[in-house]
Amino acid sequence: MHWTNLWNRLRRRPRHLEEDLNEELAFHLEMKRQALLGEGLPDAEAEQEARRSMGNLTLSREHAREAWSFGWAADLARDLKIGVRSLRGQVGFAVTVTLTLALGIGMNGILFTVYNALAFTPWAVRDAARVVQLTTQDKRQKWRGFSWPEFLYLRAHSQTADGIVALVGQGVRLRNGEQTWNAAATFASDNFFDVMGTGFAAGRGFSPASGDMLHPAAELVLEYGTWQSRFGGSPGIVGQWLEVNGQALQVVGVAAQGFSGPSPTYPQLWIPGALQDKLNPGSYTIRSSGSCCFYVFGHLRPDVGQAQAQSELEILSHQFRQSVKEETGRLQLSYPSLLANPSLDPQARQIFVILAVATVLLLLLSCANAANLQLARAQARRREIAVRLSLGAARGRILRQLLAESLLLASLAGAVTFGIANFLPWMIVHWIAPSEERIAISFQADWRVAGFLVAASFLTGLMFGLAPALAAVRDATASGLREGGRTATGARTRVTFLAVQVALCATVLGAAALLVRAMQEAQEIDAGFAWESLVLVSPQMATSKLNSAQMNAFLQQFRETVERLPGVDSVASSSVIPFGGRYTSTSVASEQRRDGLTAGFATVSANYLRTLRIPVLAGREFTKEDESRQDAVLINETLATLLSPGESLVGKRISAMGQREVIGVVRNTSVNEISAAPGPYFYVPGPGDASLRFLVRYSGPEKPLLSAIPAAARAVDSRQMAAAAPFAENVARARRAAKIAASMAGVVGCLSLSLACVGIYGVAAYQVSQRTREIGVRMALGARSGQIVSLVLRQNLKAVGIGAIVGLAGALGFGRFLRSMLYGLSPADPAALAATVFILAIMATIAAWPNVRRATRIEPASALRHD
Repeated sequence: MHWTNLWNRLRRRPRHLEEDLNEELAFHLEMKRQALLGEGLPDAEAEQEARRSMGNLTLSREHAREAWSFGWAADLARDLKIGVRSLRGQVGFAVTVTLTLALGIGMNGILFTVYNALAFTPWAVRDAARVVQLTTQDKRQKWRGFSWPEFLYLRAHSQTADGIVALVGQGVRLRNGEQTWNAAATFASDNFFDVMGTGFAAGRGFSPASGDMLHPAAELVLEYGTWQSRFGGSPGIVGQWLEVNGQALQVVGVAAQGFSGPSPTYPQLWIPGALQDKLNPGSYTIRSSGSCCFYVFGHLRPDVGQAQAQSELEILSHQFRQSVKEETGRLQLSYPSLLANPSLDPQARQIFVILAVATVLLLLLSCANAANLQLARAQARRREIAVRLSLGAARGRILRQLLAESLLLASLAGAVTFGIANFLPWMIVHWIAPSEERIAISFQADWRVAGFLVAASFLTGLMFGLAPALAAVRDATASGLREGGRTATGARTRVTFLAVQVALCATVLGAAALLVRAMQEAQEIDAGFAWESLVLVSPQMATSKLNSAQMNAFLQQFRETVERLPGVDSVASSSVIPFGGRYTSTSVASEQRRDGLTAGFATVSANYLRTLRIPVLAGREFTKEDESRQDAVLINETLATLLSPGESLVGKRISAMGQREVIGVVRNTSVNEISAAPGPYFYVPGPGDASLRFLVRYSGPEKPLLSAIPAAARAVDSRQMAAAAPFAENVARARRAAKIAASMAGVVGCLSLSLACVGIYGVAAYQVSQRTREIGVRMALGARSGQIVSLVLRQNLKAVGIGAIVGLAGALGFGRFLRSMLYGLSPADPAALAATVFILAIMATIAAWPNVRRATRIEPASALRHD
C-alpha cells in the first residue's frame, strides 16, 4: 500500500474521499427521485419518497467511511484524547498511579535489561553469530574447560570450524621501567586475533611463531583502555619491551577500542598461551593432557550448523581422551553469551530466577494497588457514567473509554521506565561486580527492552484497568444519579484487591525474610577452620629468572623470614586456598570401595592444620619430614566415611594420586564455597611451587604485618614481590552471593510492603468516607469509640488476615525453591515466618490507624448532613 493512501486512511476523513462519497450519494438520490417523477408523483412527494427509500444517509456515510478507514485507530485516538483531558483535571491521581505502576514495570524493565545484555548480547568478536563456546562435562556433572593438547587436537582435525581458539585468564606481574603493577592477563592461542579479532588501534596480533611450544615468540597485545591509562595512548608503545613475571615481552599491537574477546570483562593484555610454562613454571605443564582448564571457542563455517559441529567435535574429543586414557565426557556447544554458558555458577542462575519471580510479584502488587485507586476514581464517577448510560451510551463504549485511560497511565509508566532502564542497570551491575573488574558488556536499553516495556505496559494496563472498569459500568445504575448513591460491589472489589496485595506482599516478604535469615546463617556456619587473625600471602615472583631450585630456595627463605616477623604464630602454604576460587579434584579408591569416587585435594605444607586450626580427629598432621614423602595423605571425615564406613582408615593405604598411607583423618572444612555439608577432600604433603600461597596466623596487630610481609619478600630477593591481605576478604567473597540475594530480596520486599501499606491506607480512607453517615448515626445512638474502631478495622483486618495466610503459603513454596541457597535453613523457618507476620501486622495497623482516628472524631451532626 502506498504511504499516501495509508496516511489518508489513518486521517479518517480525507477531503477528496468525503467529496466523492457525497457526490455518489447525491447521484443515487437524484436517480431515485427522477424515477419516481416518471411514475407521476409530484416533485415534493418524489423527493420525500426517494429519501425514505435511501434510508439513513448519515448511517450510510459512516458505513462507507469504515470501508476505507482504520476506524479503530481513530476511535483509540479519540478515547486517548478524552482520557488525557479527563486525567488533566486529576493530576494527583495520575501521578500517583503512574509512579505506582512505574515501580512495578520499572523493576521488571531493569531486570530484563540486565537479562537482555547477559543472554542476547554476544561478545565483542568478529562474526559473533558464528562463534560458539565449547564446554565439556565430567563424571561429577561439572562443566569445565579443556587441556591445551586437547585444544590443539580439536583445532587440527575439525572440519566444521574454520578456526578454534583457546584462552584462560590469569594474574601477572607487569613492569615498565620503575613502575610495577599486577595485571589481569589472558593467555590465548596464537590464532586468537585472526579468528576473533575486530582490528587493531596500533600494530598487529600474535605471529605464528608465538604458537611454537618449545620456543614461542615473546609477544603481547595491549587492551585499548590499558594502552590509554598506562601508556597515554602513545603509538610508540608498539615495539617496546615490557617485563611480565620477569620475562621480557615485546608489545606487538593494541587491540581495537571496545574489544574484549569472548569475555564479560576487559583483560589488560593478551599473551600467547605457549608462554604460560615460561611465565608460570610449576609442578605441571600445559603440554600435559592432564592440564586444565582452557576455555575453547570455535568459529563455525558458514554452511555448518551448531548440531553438526557439536557432533563432530564430540567425536574428536572422545578420540583424543581415549588416546591418552582419560575419562570421556559430554561436550556441548553454546553461543558465547554469559547466560548461555552451561558452566555458569548455578547459584547465579538461581539468584536471577528469584529476582525475576519477585519482580513479577511486585508488578502484580502494583497492579492491585493501581486497581484500587482506579476503582475509587470510578466510584467517584458513578454519576457521570450513569448520566451517559441514561443518554443512550453503550456500556461497551464506556468500558473502552475507561480501559483507554488505564492504558494511557500504563504507557506513561512504561515511558518513565525506559528512561530509567538506560542507566540504573549499569549502576546495579557495577555494584554487584567486584570493583577491580572492568565490565565489557553494555547494559543500554535497545529494541528488545523497548518491545518488552511496550508489551509489559499494555498487559499492565489491562490487568489493573479491566476489573475496575467492569465494576464501574456494572454498578452505574439509576442509583448513580443520586448524590448519595452507594454500592456494595465496589467496596467488596476494593477489599478483594487489598487481600491480593497483602498475599503478594506476604509472599515476597516471606522469601526476603528467608534469604536474610540465610545470610545470617552463612555468617554463622562453621567453615571448619578459624579464619580470624589470618593473613593470605600471594608471592608474585619473577619466575622466569629462577630455576626450580632457586624458586624453592626463595619460597623456603621467604617463609622462614615471615615466621620471624613480630606477632606471627605460624606459617603454612597450600596450592588451594579456602574460598580462593580454585578447586582441584581427582579419583580416589580404597579396598572397601574399588569403584572410586571424585574428591577435591590440595598440596599443603607442615603446620597447615595448626595454622588454620583444623582439628585432627584421628592420627596426626603432617610434619616437616612428611613434605618430602610421596605416599602420605590426610583425608577429611566425609571421605573417610565414604571410603570405609564404620572402620578407621588410619595406617591403611588408599589410591589417591598413587598409593598413599592415611596418616590422619581431619575435620570437614569448606573449600570453594560456604557449605553446611562439605564434600570429600584430602591433603597431600609437599613444599609447593610457584602457584602456592601462604597462610599466616598472627596474634599481634594486623596493619604492621600487612606492610612487613611485602618488605620481607624484597629483603630476600629484590626482584620478587608478595601481596598480603586479610583472609577475611576471601570469606566476604564467599558470602557475597548470599549477601546480594538477601539485599535485593530485601529491597523488593520493602517496596512490596510500602505498596501494601498504601493499599491498606487507601481502603481504610475510602471506607471511612463512604460510611461517614452510618458512623455518625451510630455515634448519635451512643456507640463508643472502641465500637467505631472495631467497625472500621473489621473488614480491613479480615482482608489482611486472609491475604497473609495465602501469602505465607506462597512464601513456603518459594522457600522450597530457594532451598539450595538457605545454607541448611528450613524453608519453613519459624523465625522468618514469625518476622513476616509481625511486620505485616505492625505495618497494617500503622497504615490504617490515621483513618481509624478520623472515624472516631466524626461529629454526628455534620455526618448526618454528609449526603
